[in-house]
Amino acid sequence: MKKFLLIAILLVFTWNVQAQYYYISHMNAGHNPGSLNTDAEYPVGQGLPTGWTNLLGTSANPSWTTDQTIPFTFSFNGSSVSKYKVSTTGILTFDLTAATPPSSTPATLPNSAIPNKSVVIWGIQGTGSNDFIVSKTFGSSPNRQHWILFASYSAPGSNVWTYWSIVLEESTNKIYIVDQRTGNGNASLSLGIQIDPTTATMVSGSPNIVPSAGTDASPADNSYYEFAYGSQPDWDVALTSLTIGSGNGLATLNANNDLTGTIQNNGAQTINSIDLNYQIDGGSTVIDHVTGLNITSGGTYNFTHATPWVPTSGGGSNSTVDFSVTNLNGNSDFNTADNSLSQQVMVNLGISATKYVLLEEFTTVPCGFCPDGMLVVEDILNNQNNVIATAAHAGFGTDGMTVTAASDLAAAFTNAAPTAVIDRTYFEGEGNVAISRSIWADKVSELLNHWTPVNVMVNGNYNAGTANVTVSADFTDYAAAGNLRLGLIIVEDSVTGSGSGFDQHSYYYNQNGHPFYHVGIFNGSYATIPGYIHKNVLRDALPNIWGANGVISNPQPSDHFSKDFNNVDLSAYDPDQVYLIGFIAYYNAGDPKKRQVLNSFEVKLSNLAGVGINPLITENAMNLYPNPAKELSIVSLDLKETATVNVFLTDLSGRMIQEITNQKLAKGNHKIGIDVNVLANGLYMVNSMVNNQLFTRKLIVNH
Repeated sequence: MKKFLLIAILLVFTWNVQAQYYYISHMNAGHNPGSLNTDAEYPVGQGLPTGWTNLLGTSANPSWTTDQTIPFTFSFNGSSVSKYKVSTTGILTFDLTAATPPSSTPATLPNSAIPNKSVVIWGIQGTGSNDFIVSKTFGSSPNRQHWILFASYSAPGSNVWTYWSIVLEESTNKIYIVDQRTGNGNASLSLGIQIDPTTATMVSGSPNIVPSAGTDASPADNSYYEFAYGSQPDWDVALTSLTIGSGNGLATLNANNDLTGTIQNNGAQTINSIDLNYQIDGGSTVIDHVTGLNITSGGTYNFTHATPWVPTSGGGSNSTVDFSVTNLNGNSDFNTADNSLSQQVMVNLGISATKYVLLEEFTTVPCGFCPDGMLVVEDILNNQNNVIATAAHAGFGTDGMTVTAASDLAAAFTNAAPTAVIDRTYFEGEGNVAISRSIWADKVSELLNHWTPVNVMVNGNYNAGTANVTVSADFTDYAAAGNLRLGLIIVEDSVTGSGSGFDQHSYYYNQNGHPFYHVGIFNGSYATIPGYIHKNVLRDALPNIWGANGVISNPQPSDHFSKDFNNVDLSAYDPDQVYLIGFIAYYNAGDPKKRQVLNSFEVKLSNLAGVGINPLITENAMNLYPNPAKELSIVSLDLKETATVNVFLTDLSGRMIQEITNQKLAKGNHKIGIDVNVLANGLYMVNSMVNNQLFTRKLIVNH
C-alpha cells in the first residue's frame, strides 16, 4: 500500500511540473501569428472590417462579458475548455464562476485578483466611447484562430488609446497575446497566463511592459507573444524568411545570387553553431557550417549563405530551391516543421526595362482617415519619380465616384480604407495585398528598384471627347509563366462635386498640426468638407481592371504585343485632368495574391496627338547632336514647364542599354550628355520621356 501511495504522489508531482506554459516573443514581427488575420485595426463602426461580433461596449466600471463559446475544440493547461468570458480590464478567463473582475491597475503574476485559468493583458480599460470587445474567427478547420480584440481601448488615467488581442488557436492549443496599435503615449502592462494564485507564466518586464506597436492600422508593426503548453524544448529553430537573388522570385543567369534570410531560436538553449543547407532542383546539398554564433532563446539571426547560387543554364525556366537549417550545436531540431522553406525561382537574363510603380489607393467619402491617405500619396508623387497613382473609391462603403472597376479591385484586395495596393504585389508577412499607408512609401521605393522584363507604352489620338488608344508591351527579358494581360486605366484628377457623394469626411478636425485641422464642418464625431478636391480618381478600366486576356502569349526577349482601345468616350471628364495608364499584369482567378503588375506607363490626355493639345515639349524641341557620334552626343530639350525627364538608350529591339538621367528639370533648355565611348559601333535609340510623353531619336555610334 505504501508503494502505491508513493507512485501516486510521484505522478501528481510530475503532472504539476509539466502543467505550465512557456512563451516566445515575436517582437516587431510585422504580421499577426499565422497571418490569418489581416484586418485593419480601427474602432468599431469607424473602419473596422465586417465580421466582428460585439461582446461588450464601454463600461465605467470593470465588467465581464456574457459567457462566449469557443468555435472549436480547445485545451487550456491540458484540460478541455469550451467557454470563456472577458473583462473590460483585459482579462480573459475560462473560470466562468469568477465574480469580481480585477481593476485596470496591473501587477505582477500570479496575483490573487486574477481568476484561475486566465489570459492577462492587464493595464487597459474600456471606459471610452469607442471602446469595444469584439471577436472573430479566422481560417478553416483544423487550423482556425479565434480572436478577441480590445478595440480602441485606453490606458488608465491618460489619453492613450491601444489595441490588443488574445488569440486561441485550434489544434496547437497555443495562445497568443498580440500587440497591435497604440497612440497618444504609452501604457504599462502585465502580460501572461495565470493557472491559479500560485502558478503563472509572466512575460518578462511585467507589470511595466510598454507596447511596441505604433499607430499603423495594419499588422505591419505588430508584435506578439506565443504561449505553448508544456516544457520548452532545448533545441528548436524556425526559418522565418528566405530571400534568393533579387528577392522577387528571380535569379540571374551566370551571376552570384545570394541566399539570405532570418532564423529565430525557439528553444531554451543558446545556439552557437548551425548548418545552412540548400538544394537546387533536388540536386546535391550545399552546406554552410556557421560557427561563433550567440543566438539566445527567442533571439534572431540574419544570415547569408557562404556559397551563392550561380545558374549556368535555364534562362526563362523555373528552379526549385529547398533551404533548411539543421545541426543546432550538433543537435537535432525538436520541431522540423518550421526549419525549412521551399521557393520557385525563375532564371532570367537580368535585362530590366524602365520600371514604373502603380500605386492604387482605396478611399471613399465616408472614410474619415482617407484625407490623410491622400496626403501620403501626394507626398510620394512629389518625392519619387516613376510613380503612377490612382484612387479607387471603394473599400469602405461607396460614394459618388465609385465605379465598377474600383469595386472589382476592392473586392479582390481589401475591405478597408485608406489602404493601397502597390503594383498589386503581395509582400511577405503583410497577410494581404492591400497595405497600410504607413508603409506605402517604403514599398514604392522597394518596387522601383525591382527588375521588370517589359516596357509599357501608351500612344493614340484624341479629338472632340473621343480617344483611340494603343497600349503596347515590349519585352527585354523572360517573364515568369502566367496569364499576362494588357489593360488601360482612365484617371481624372482634381474632381469636385456637391452633396453626400462628394463632401469628404475627416477625423482630423481636432488634431492640432494636421493639414486638415479645423477644415470642414464638425458635427461632434467628424468633419464634413464641402468642395473637397479628390485626387487621381479612377474613372474606368478597359476592358476591365484586370486587363485584356489573350493578347500576350509566351513572351520572349524582344517580343512586342499591343492592344487597341478605340472610340473611348471621355466626354464626361475634364480633358485637362485626364490621364491614361497602360499596364501589364498577371491574372490568377483563384488567388488575388498572384495578380502582380509587371509594369505600367502614364500619359496625360493633353499629350496625345489631337485638337487643342499643348504638350510640354514638341517634336522639334528635342535635338540630338552630333549624330553620328564618336565620343559624346548631346540631347537638347526645350521644356515649357518643370517636368520629370527620363533619358535612356535602347537597342533596336527595345532592350535597355543605359539610363542617362531620370530627374525633375525646370522650365527652359537643357543639354544632357551621352558618353558613347562605352558603346560599341552601331545603331541605338535615344528615348526622352517628358512627364510620360515619349520622344525617340536614332543615334549612330561610329568610333
